Amino acid sequence: MNDALSDLQAVEPEAALEERGSAGSFFATVSGFSLTAGGVRLRVDLWEGMATDRPVPGDTMALAGCVLITNPSYSTELNSANIVYEQVGDRLAWQIYKFRSSFVPPDKYPFGPYGRTHGLRHGEFFDGDQRYFMLHPAMHVWSKTIETLTPETLLELFEEAVELRPPDSRTGLW
Repeated sequence: MNDALSDLQAVEPEAALEERGSAGSFFATVSGFSLTAGGVRLRVDLWEGMATDRPVPGDTMALAGCVLITNPSYSTELNSANIVYEQVGDRLAWQIYKFRSSFVPPDKYPFGPYGRTHGLRHGEFFDGDQRYFMLHPAMHVWSKTIETLTPETLLELFEEAVELRPPDSRTGLW
């Protein structure tokens, strides 16, 4: 986040980073971050309560959360991606998950904005069926892309926040 902030401040000196935490019994824990500039905000929330009632064999996820974006043109927060800390190869790494509707009509797609990439809500992300399809790709109502979290991918998400506009009023598509 700090590297992304430095890069953003090169073009927007007023850019700021806010860290949110919650108090633990002996120490404070980080629960999220916000990167802001000129009314545009990218907020990363790390989730608590990440248990699923039906664990998926081979799931190496340790932490997860969502990436919420907003700007003055679209003030409703949009869940644009999920952030996941999981095993990649022989180490743990932060990843960005993005979902997109696949082959279902808009009225049959309950997971996010139809026609654009998005994240899943907490209950959907930890639903055993959805986790299974995240780990074992198959034909499903959504497709998933994964990118490694880097300062560049954070800035790409911030750019999505800058460009965020309401869906087309005639079609409802993004």
